[in-house]
Amino acid sequence: MVQLGRIPEMVRRKAAAGDGIWRSARETEAYDSPQEPPYARTNWQSYIVRLSSSAAQKQAMQALHAAGIGSRRGIMCAHLEEPYASLCPAGCLPNSEKAHHEGIVLPLYSQNEFA
Repeated sequence: MVQLGRIPEMVRRKAAAGDGIWRSARETEAYDSPQEPPYARTNWQSYIVRLSSSAAQKQAMQALHAAGIGSRRGIMCAHLEEPYASLCPAGCLPNSEKAHHEGIVLPLYSQNEFA
């Protein structure tokens, strides 16, 4: 219950951390960063970027790993997992699959240095 009172500050710090990541990398056009639309607010649970290709995703994840920064693929395509794969084969949701192959989740904590 005590943590619930900290939520507004934690979200504010995560938003600041996400903004810091965006400011640090805005000179590059190698990825699309998340944007908060004017009609909604995010809790900044994750910071997902979309790269230009699956090859770029793999290279970026390897470079992040070598620098000691954890990352993971942006989304999971549940329709490709058992038992759904027979109902919706690869290619039936091309935008989801593209996001799966091109997205990376970067670590975003309320303790990030940008916060």
